[in-house]
Amino acid sequence: MKVALVHDYLTQKGGAERVFELLCKRFPSADVFTSLYDAQNTIDLGERLVHTTGLQNIPGSTKYFRLLAPFYYPAFRALDLENYDLIISSCSSFAKAVKKKLGA
Repeated sequence: MKVALVHDYLTQKGGAERVFELLCKRFPSADVFTSLYDAQNTIDLGERLVHTTGLQNIPGSTKYFRLLAPFYYPAFRALDLENYDLIISSCSSFAKAVKKKLGA
């Protein structure tokens, strides 16, 4: 079964990120998707490949991530996860916009 784990942004180490870290441990072979990833200031994902959106390329984006709020929905909408059987999003908003197949 192909599994994707999705989180709004991984730029800090708060409660939501700790929950996501537990999901990553529970699904060690799952692919990780997020809008922004700051490895130095968030949970330890080890050697896991983290797929980010184009927002990652904006200078200062991981520091001023809240200012990018208008762009999160289209950024996640551009992520195509239709090849995944199970998509788990541990978020409250934007990451739920990913493209998925019916029933995923």
